[in-house]
Amino acid sequence: MEIKKTENTQGNRLFLFLIPLTVFVVIYTWLFINELKSGEVISVDKVIGELISSISTEFVVTFFSIFTNIGSKWGIITVLILAVLYIWWKYRDYLGMSILIIVAAGGDQLNKYLKGSIGRERPLIDPSIYAEGYSFPSGHAMVGIMFFGFIAYYLIARMKDQKIKRVVGWSMGTIIFLIGISRIVLNAHYPTDVFGGFAIGLIMLIISILVYEEVGKLINKKK
Repeated sequence: MEIKKTENTQGNRLFLFLIPLTVFVVIYTWLFINELKSGEVISVDKVIGELISSISTEFVVTFFSIFTNIGSKWGIITVLILAVLYIWWKYRDYLGMSILIIVAAGGDQLNKYLKGSIGRERPLIDPSIYAEGYSFPSGHAMVGIMFFGFIAYYLIARMKDQKIKRVVGWSMGTIIFLIGISRIVLNAHYPTDVFGGFAIGLIMLIISILVYEEVGKLINKKK
């Protein structure tokens, strides 16, 4: 297996970005930890929630339901199977396949642990909307950015055409964003649940990429 180097996937840059992001998430969680545990509605949640409610129509709900399904357990599993088969067929990259599986499964377990530790109750939701466990952080947002973000990184790292790279990057970014926003629109999460999920998921995504690159270098040296 050979990992191609790109300007956008340098470990040092990712590490430097990880430090302030980690600090932000720690401060963010610490500042609101009492409110999160008590179930109080934080002001930003109330403002954004009211704004979303004012534009929620039947079409909007139907549209965002599509993306919440993409980011659901079975949506992730379906894409995971297809992605693993593609990586095996195209690159025979067993490390990449393993990291992607770990990202999906490990992200889900980490999310459940964080939810249980904080114990924030969900907003009142429609029983027909899929939602389980506590509210913070949003699993769809957290696992979504980890999983689809790693796929985006993996594909872009192997592409030569800059235009196609941008298309893939923007497409995956849009999907990730809409998955997270869908949880607010459907009232399955508070906005801060989604913001926290994105932040924590991004940290784990960067760590996953660093692990993949460093382990890949070790494997290549032994060949």
